[in-house]
Amino acid sequence: MIKIIIFLLVVNFVQAYKHLSLIKSIRIDSSKISKTPNFSGLTTDGTSLYTVSDRGGLHSIYKLISTKNSTTLKVIKYLDFPENFLNDYKKSTQSFRRIDFEGLCFAKDRFYVINETMRDVLSLKLTGQAELIRIPFNSFHKNKMNPFSGVVNAGLEAISCDSQNNKLYLFNERQFRMAYEYDIKTKYITKQFTFPSGNSFPKALKKDGSRWLFADFAGSHYQDGLLYVLVRNRRMIVKYNPKTMKIIERRVYTKFEKPLYDTNEEFGLGEGLTILGDKLYVIFDNNGFALKGTKNDTSSSLLVFKKF
Repeated sequence: MIKIIIFLLVVNFVQAYKHLSLIKSIRIDSSKISKTPNFSGLTTDGTSLYTVSDRGGLHSIYKLISTKNSTTLKVIKYLDFPENFLNDYKKSTQSFRRIDFEGLCFAKDRFYVINETMRDVLSLKLTGQAELIRIPFNSFHKNKMNPFSGVVNAGLEAISCDSQNNKLYLFNERQFRMAYEYDIKTKYITKQFTFPSGNSFPKALKKDGSRWLFADFAGSHYQDGLLYVLVRNRRMIVKYNPKTMKIIERRVYTKFEKPLYDTNEEFGLGEGLTILGDKLYVIFDNNGFALKGTKNDTSSSLLVFKKF
């Protein structure tokens, strides 16, 4: 009887999260790009949508443009980092493998892009000028708990901009999941925070513990004093107040992601989110899986929801 009661409580708790309201699903046509991108972030300048790729060798910012088909967007190369800047940066990152773009945001006159492997931020002005921003994690954690596991593929995964107050919000993916508030002017980390993952704990996918499913940060957007944070493997968006450090609301999109790709993988595929007007956009990487109902169409997808 006790087990049944506990089970019912858990079920009710899981079901407590409302689903986002889906407007439409969009296929992203990347045929204009010579090397198929793996999209890994999403942002807006208030008019258009932009993304980056975490595939090796693709270090551009891409723009999503409309087509005659309302359920298809094309992606085109929009802006490149200067070649000499990238070459110099690559030399400094050789011991940390490749450059791995995992998120971006737009503020005023520039994009901010994160490199997961080095936990760096690269800024790129619309005029083409680039700058490396070294986030002072080492000095910040000198007398505090350092949450970094040392796993190269468990670094910065998401970024959002508070342009009015000159702040960046940086999200470390997992092991351990952590967020930081960074002041662009003073070049200091001003806050460190995280929040509960919701309705479940990390899950071992293999008995030997070699593969785990974490509630990992994967995307974020800042608007009107609030952060909207994508928790990929929970297929969840969390609305969070970084000032009061309180969760406002959680919404999930599980029933809308599951039908996208022909896979039984438990890992979520959401890679970034942004808000434009009254719509919330989530971009998905296919991880090589084909869209359901097709034989080999591995196009990425964009789900459009009502903002909550």
